[in-house]
Amino acid sequence: MVYVGAIAMWTISKILKRRHNLSDDVRGHMYDALNKWTRELDKCKTKFLGGKQPNLGDLAVYGVLSSMEGCQTFKDCIEKTKISGWYYEVKQLVQQNRGNLLRERIEGQVPSLLTNVSN
Repeated sequence: MVYVGAIAMWTISKILKRRHNLSDDVRGHMYDALNKWTRELDKCKTKFLGGKQPNLGDLAVYGVLSSMEGCQTFKDCIEKTKISGWYYEVKQLVQQNRGNLLRERIEGQVPSLLTNVSN
């Protein structure tokens, strides 16, 4: 069954490659996409696509890059594109805000839970 899945994914990759006119240079496509991203940021004249704060688009691109962090591909992307400044700023904000949404939800629910218990 494992081999069937592998063959299916290989076939799908060839179909998608042909459909989107992609070459064998996968990293080149990644560099092009990252350069396009930084050009959009320059065009908007903001730190992030979302303006002063990252939006969902910023977080999506950050997520893709952070999944590669520690790999040679990530190092190449940082060296061969202008994405590093943007990436490390988003990373800093993500790390600063880690868990804040959950904490806010919990703190918002605690008072209502306490009032229900005391009645």
